[in-house]
Amino acid sequence: MKKCTGTIYQNGSRYWWKVTLPGKNNVEQIALKPKGSKFATKDKRLAEMLATELWQVSLHRFKKKVCKSSKKKITRELISCYIIWNAKQRHNHRTANRAKSVAYRTKYAVAC
Repeated sequence: MKKCTGTIYQNGSRYWWKVTLPGKNNVEQIALKPKGSKFATKDKRLAEMLATELWQVSLHRFKKKVCKSSKKKITRELISCYIIWNAKQRHNHRTANRAKSVAYRTKYAVAC
């Protein structure tokens, strides 16, 4: 069995878990309760399994949240890059047209 992050400790005869979960900044104290139970478990092995399961669920949620936000960030960056590129293209096109126009006028200019 893998070792859990954080500390599993006994509070009275019940097991608790002191841990900083992924995506959180503060240390939390979590009662290691089996599903459907009102109280934390008294069995150490079950406590370790519950802590591992909670860690995996928390890690999965955090990864999902990060992926979602990074997709939005990448999309925003792509849009802004496209807008900048498009503006440069339009500017270059206008500059090229002006240069052609000036060249045409100077080539066929009538001397006074």
